[in-house]
Amino acid sequence: MDLSAVEEGYYKMICCPLNIENAVSSPARVMLKRIKNIMLIKGFQQMASRL
Repeated sequence: MDLSAVEEGYYKMICCPLNIENAVSSPARVMLKRIKNIMLIKGFQQMASRL
């Protein structure tokens, strides 16, 4: 996946695998959604640090 055209910032990556019958693995549709609220990021970092 080439992310060189994506601007610097914080993003949520959403990955939707394609269901292919009898396949061991499958390709996926991947989308990036820019996170504009920095407080959401700080809350996630605090949650992740507790794991």
